[in-house]
Amino acid sequence: QLKACNLLDYDDLLLVCVELLRSHPECVANVEALLVDEFQDTNGVQYELMSLLAQRRNVITIVGDPDQSIYGWRSAEIKNLGRMKEQWSDTLTVNLEENYRSSGAILHAAQKIIEQDESRPPKKLQATHSIGQRPVLRKLPQARHEADWLTSEIKRMRALTGNMLELSDFAVLLRSAALSRPIETSLSAAGMPYRMIGGMKFYDRVEVKMLLDYLRVIDQPSHNEALSRVINVPSRKVGDKTVEGLQREASRKDISLWTLILGFAQGRAKVTTNLNAPAQRGVEQFVNVVLTLQKKLAAEPSGLYELFAQLHKMIGLQEYLKTKYPDDHETRWSNVEELMALAIDAQVQANTESGREEEVDGPPTSEGAVEESALTAFLANAALAASIDEKTAEEGEKTHQVTISTIHVAKGLEWPVVFIPACYEGSIPHSRAEDNDEERRLLYVGMTRAQAMLYLSCPGKSTRQEDTTMSSFLEQPGVFSFFEEHGPSISHAEVQSLAVTLRRECPDAAAITASAASLDLHEDNYWPLTGEMPFTEASWQDGAHQNSTIPVFGNARSASWANNTIDLTEPGASGFGFTSVKDRFQNLMEEQEEKQTLKLDRLASKHQNGQGPKGKKRQIEGQ
Repeated sequence: QLKACNLLDYDDLLLVCVELLRSHPECVANVEALLVDEFQDTNGVQYELMSLLAQRRNVITIVGDPDQSIYGWRSAEIKNLGRMKEQWSDTLTVNLEENYRSSGAILHAAQKIIEQDESRPPKKLQATHSIGQRPVLRKLPQARHEADWLTSEIKRMRALTGNMLELSDFAVLLRSAALSRPIETSLSAAGMPYRMIGGMKFYDRVEVKMLLDYLRVIDQPSHNEALSRVINVPSRKVGDKTVEGLQREASRKDISLWTLILGFAQGRAKVTTNLNAPAQRGVEQFVNVVLTLQKKLAAEPSGLYELFAQLHKMIGLQEYLKTKYPDDHETRWSNVEELMALAIDAQVQANTESGREEEVDGPPTSEGAVEESALTAFLANAALAASIDEKTAEEGEKTHQVTISTIHVAKGLEWPVVFIPACYEGSIPHSRAEDNDEERRLLYVGMTRAQAMLYLSCPGKSTRQEDTTMSSFLEQPGVFSFFEEHGPSISHAEVQSLAVTLRRECPDAAAITASAASLDLHEDNYWPLTGEMPFTEASWQDGAHQNSTIPVFGNARSASWANNTIDLTEPGASGFGFTSVKDRFQNLMEEQEEKQTLKLDRLASKHQNGQGPKGKKRQIEGQ
């Protein structure tokens, strides 16, 4: 088709140009010298094109950094540098070793990571800035705690530097965009505006919006807008004009769109809108999906995960994404899994809160009172998060915003403070990556985006409630000594050093004291260094355990983490392998049911002994 239209796509532009210069070298006879930038990102065809463009005089200058070759997935070839030296044996190599971006401590840590690749050309970088703050390598219990810690560190660092650092000075760099959900949720809850570069915010992604619309219809069928958006997704042969006709008919009859199609599907009413046979079957299929899931929700009011699971099976969501988005269906499916993980978090938290209330006040007076609103509450929270995103987008550049980006998109950019969360096996290096050396280079690129402060973190459990192990790049011998275990304590002298690195005016001591007064905690000491739950929260968390002999905060490092030892007898030991979302969810529910049964047994025993259950409404003596 392209040939018939006399058109070329981007690949053809390269291939046809190579063929042209092979057969007609005189086309480039006037080229005296060639300069190629970002040479580490060139592929085989581009290398050949370079050779052909310079074939008259063979004067070529290339600029590149093999340590930043991170586009192998789009055919970039890191071996092109060695290939060039072989083809032109008199090639002169000049190493540019001065780094004008990052502080010395950040550069040393990044260098320690990248030097694990023994096949790379030897190259040492020298910082032009002072040594600065050591990077942080932090362990947190779960992904949502990691997000809350990240948010709290942004707030803490701003306050302790007298607001010298704006929100726009902070960046969160991710290996995969699907990891952004808990971070977006935490930033939104804290009222911190943020922007996504090179991608959409979580709740703006097509597959996420589609699933939420399905849930809205299940929860509130009269939601005409949500229903009209999903009645034909995936395709049920109900076209846009048919949907518009049904909407107009429902409006004329002063009923909801759902009432109209429900009556038609059940044979209780006719519609005047012209529906062909495929469209009729499509409407009936859609109604069946909604009714089936409403029935399931009524039977299991708190079963959000099961509801999600049956929904995506009934509509064939995974196959739909593969067909509709063949190039990035895996990423889109990861977003679906993130939304399911969010539902699990909401469900577990609802059960935990319910258990906490019962512990204090006794069982609720009406059975299922909490569970009945689980879906409604989940949708309300999602709508709130999305509305905050929209407000931020409307304000645009008027507001300083935290940046969220993938590491790939962030290449070439820089920020004063950089966070790289989810530093565990399966995330970075990615579980689907074919080249671990490229994954290491990707981490190196992310680390060297930071100018003054760098945070890496690893949750004990991912957003899907799977046990994690620290990234192998960070567990190599000697790496740990380049990092602190917790966020830095900031003195006025260190604020002055930051100001010099960032070339900014340093706030005076009075301004720093005033801004720091707003903090509840001046140190990063709420989360234990071991990655376990804080003592104040551990009793309410499933699977949490405490060891009073392990330091919560300080310069002393945890021997178990440093030596990578695991106590397999501990119930919370992460061990080896992964637990599926479904299995983890079932385990949590079983534990909750067991706790509930024990509590009810205790209450029944007290009642039999003449002790009435404690409730919110207690009888006052004399009444």
